[in-house]
Amino acid sequence: MAIMEKLTHVSEINQLVSQGKEKGYLTYEEVNDVLPSDVVTPEESKNRDDKRVVKSIYKLLDEADIVIGHNGDRFDLRKLRWRFISHDMPPPSPFKIIDTLKVARREFFAPSYKQDFLTKYFKLENKLSTEFDLWTDCEAGIQERLDEMAEYNKHDVIGLDRKSGETPSLPSRQSRSCQPVCHTSGNSSGS
Repeated sequence: MAIMEKLTHVSEINQLVSQGKEKGYLTYEEVNDVLPSDVVTPEESKNRDDKRVVKSIYKLLDEADIVIGHNGDRFDLRKLRWRFISHDMPPPSPFKIIDTLKVARREFFAPSYKQDFLTKYFKLENKLSTEFDLWTDCEAGIQERLDEMAEYNKHDVIGLDRKSGETPSLPSRQSRSCQPVCHTSGNSSGS
């Protein structure tokens, strides 16, 4: 990145921080418009080269105190650990995991525990539907499809963040260590 580009980017970030302080919150869209993306490029996708993105995820997890995910314990984190090992990376620093699938199963006897069902039921940001072709097109490095996948992932994160923020409506049990964490998560998202 050229010096002028870096200065412009720093200026945009400073402007974003000021805007957040003034309003008291920032939306995901506002943040995503300014911060750089860690989406695989078409070339990386075609070459099955995820190292840059895995390093970015590693850095994020290594700095995290708490990670919230839906079925994160059984899928996402196991997959990430495999990718870290594949790139000769040590395990990230320890962090607390809040798996919203486990929380939902513990708190409710629902007809479904899928993230899509729960976000629709609680009238939160819905998951976008995908078809198998989207995944194969992403592997082929088709930029438009990679953009669709990025949008799909954003909806997952937004729905998940808002779902974790809904925890105050659950039956209150002060003995649960998750309860204060979830309250904080919901309040910090600005939603």
